Amino acid sequence: MKLGSLAEVRRPRPRFGLVGAASSSLEGQLTSFFAFGVKGAWYERSNTASLFQDSTGISSVTAPGQMLGLGLSRDQGGGRGAQLVSSPNVTGVAIGGPSLTTYTVGSGMVAGRFYEISATVSGYGGSGDLGFSVASFPAAQGGSRLQSNGIMRAILPASGTSIILFSRAGNTANFSSVSVAEVPGNHQIQATAGLLPIYQTTPKRLVFDGIDDALSTTFPASLGSNCTVGRAIPGTGAVISSGVTIGTTFSDSVTSCALLIADRSLSASELALWTSYLNQQSTS
Repeated sequence: MKLGSLAEVRRPRPRFGLVGAASSSLEGQLTSFFAFGVKGAWYERSNTASLFQDSTGISSVTAPGQMLGLGLSRDQGGGRGAQLVSSPNVTGVAIGGPSLTTYTVGSGMVAGRFYEISATVSGYGGSGDLGFSVASFPAAQGGSRLQSNGIMRAILPASGTSIILFSRAGNTANFSSVSVAEVPGNHQIQATAGLLPIYQTTPKRLVFDGIDDALSTTFPASLGSNCTVGRAIPGTGAVISSGVTIGTTFSDSVTSCALLIADRSLSASELALWTSYLNQQSTS
């Protein structure tokens, strides 16, 4: 994304380690920074628990050289929201063809937000895939698919208020421990296989090809014209840009070890915090 004319701040790495705080303390301060009304995002490439090889959050990133299709943001704590399914067990349900079992969670599921969805399958009979959909079958289907007993799991952006269990052919299956819970945060996603960045280590970073690789973030509302964007650039350290205009979407295509986005300018102490954290991440 072309940002236009920016006031860019490059801060050298401290010569004798981090200034005034250990790594855990820096993360705690960033958690507090985002907890007090700041809108934006916090992507940390050294935190592999937030990185997935596919856009539906099935396979975690575990080794260098793997592609990344979903990166969870830490700006809202990285936890899970309230359980939205009140009746988690369904037995003997035939869900073949057009007959679908739908879990409606009403206003509790909001379009555009991400949800972790899981279910345990037993008593499988028939043929064809079992899986999830966040809209009318067969559109927007995704997540773990099974043709046997086991656990299905996915992280998907909702397009409505319902989650649907689907199958491609006539099956009978029992679903237990069905769970739908929000994954709060402004997450990065890329569903097109040819546009995925690559995870590498030493330091831990996402490598974009500089041509068309990109991860996209969709925000609930425009962030405005006075945003701050900070990156941990391997071999350079913290690169922080102010006065950035960001609407409802942000495209990330820059190789970095961490990325911070805020909807406002930073105070001197906040700038120092971002600088120390990004410098630390650029060598992790």
